[in-house]
Amino acid sequence: MNRSATEAWLADLQRRFGELLRTPLDASSGTFRAQTSRYAPPLLAAVQDHARERLAVYNRQYWFRLLTVMQTSWPLTARLLGMFHFNLHAQEFLLRNAPAHYDLHTITLGFDRYLADYLHGDSIDRGPRDPALPKAILLEAASIDAAFARVFHAPPAPTFDPRNYTPSELAQRKLVSSPALARIEERWPLIELRFALRDDISELAAAVPSQLTAAQCWALFRNAQGVANVRLAPLQARLYALLEHSPLGEALAQLEGEASPAARATLPEQTRTWIALGVANAFWVGIAD
Repeated sequence: MNRSATEAWLADLQRRFGELLRTPLDASSGTFRAQTSRYAPPLLAAVQDHARERLAVYNRQYWFRLLTVMQTSWPLTARLLGMFHFNLHAQEFLLRNAPAHYDLHTITLGFDRYLADYLHGDSIDRGPRDPALPKAILLEAASIDAAFARVFHAPPAPTFDPRNYTPSELAQRKLVSSPALARIEERWPLIELRFALRDDISELAAAVPSQLTAAQCWALFRNAQGVANVRLAPLQARLYALLEHSPLGEALAQLEGEASPAARATLPEQTRTWIALGVANAFWVGIAD
């Protein structure tokens, strides 16, 4: 063959090999197996001896690598579903959203939206051994996993030092939230469950915790050890929410107006503590122009 024909043959071979790699694994037996019967005959002809078995190795490793990345990126979601059922949904997500980036974290983005859009009904099957999982819990777990990833992978941000501004500037201008900060409101104790399962290597579905009597809020923020968290008191969470939209002075005034008479007595001291905690943990990167 001449150069042009050789390049065309190689391009066609690479295309067929890429298609083979993305051949979905079959889970009907209860384990994920390569579907070698779906491999294209021209590609089989290009591989010497035991072509199906040789190519199946690449097919399996492609999917096992991607599914492992998905499990690592969505650990709480994976354990609530159980690894087998999680992998079913993860493979379908990756088939609908073909990986097209060298950063493996990037290929996992959007899985929470996929679950919200494509899983129908109020409960999700987890097999005969475990009761169905309420969809609301699954979506809350996915949003928590997404928040952890967003905080961990957020770009570096400048350090905010309130001493660089006058009291008038701080009161009249809005604080700019750090990209490495997330506030979460949960109806089930899922953040605590996420940490409890951190060193658990089981592939079985985790037990579903009971719903909280009242929603609770957390702040996730990045530090030198990774992603840290702190549970927020209701007024503390409200203050941080107000600061996302209003200057500090307006936020403090609104918070005081919303607080009960009993809470107002200690509110000035508490707000100083809450703002100091936010500054110490880089909740903000500066003030808006």
